[in-house]
Amino acid sequence: MVAGSFDLSEPENIVLGYTLARQLRVGVGQTVNLLVLSGGSDVSLLSGDRNFVVTGLFKTGYADINSAYCFINIEAGQKYFGKSAEVLYGIKLKNSQEDARAIASLEKSNNIEAHFQSWREYNKSFFGALRIEKNMLLLLVAIIFVVVGINIYNGMRRLVFERRSEIAILSAIGAENKDIKTIFIMRGLTTGAIGAFAGVILGLLISVNTEFLFNAAARVMYWLQYCVTAVFNHQNLMYVQENSSYAVYANIPARIFFREVVMIALFGIISPLLASLAASKNVLKMTVAEVLHNE
Repeated sequence: MVAGSFDLSEPENIVLGYTLARQLRVGVGQTVNLLVLSGGSDVSLLSGDRNFVVTGLFKTGYADINSAYCFINIEAGQKYFGKSAEVLYGIKLKNSQEDARAIASLEKSNNIEAHFQSWREYNKSFFGALRIEKNMLLLLVAIIFVVVGINIYNGMRRLVFERRSEIAILSAIGAENKDIKTIFIMRGLTTGAIGAFAGVILGLLISVNTEFLFNAAARVMYWLQYCVTAVFNHQNLMYVQENSSYAVYANIPARIFFREVVMIALFGIISPLLASLAASKNVLKMTVAEVLHNE
């Protein structure tokens, strides 16, 4: 609740979504009139009697609900929408991921004759788009790891070639091939660990400060556009405005999934480790005598 209270004790009370109230330009204590577009046959489409007093404004994390939903007293609903109007019941679960199990349990009950629909089906297109977006982001992250691994592999191969004289000397004084490989593997592991640790810290800092970063970016872009317009097109300076999309992004809450953060950090460590292992596979292609002869 962002204003007022969730008070539906009286039949003429109504609680509006935050965005809907802003579009209607009403607040707590003001009156709205409902236009019934669907309902039973015993109600009329237009009526001046359906006046409700706004008792509160609510705000959720879903923009469509904020802009298109309201709550009224159930008796008022039956009166103004008709007793034959379709009635939907919402069941809120403590764990939203248990929706399939809850529906299966309800369908097995012989005392309930109803059609059940979970939140996944109700917003199928919306959650489907989010799932595709998430999969594409995971694919992008995987491609980044592949590119990093290839770069580290080429860098390690060049390092092995540049250090071939030191490698030959280590081998000549008795160092085993696996011990020499360990040096390069540990270097790749250290590089991956430092990069993963720094990336996780930076990502977490950005995630918990998205509002500040987007607002700062909006101000920077505004003043940059303002300065460019002032220099090259001064007559249109009055039309320069701050991009409102940044404010929308700033209000999107950031949620951190610990398991995914750990998995990404592990991939960031494993990819350079595997690249270093592959690069040091043939660390002594040339014999010690050939290397020292060339030196």
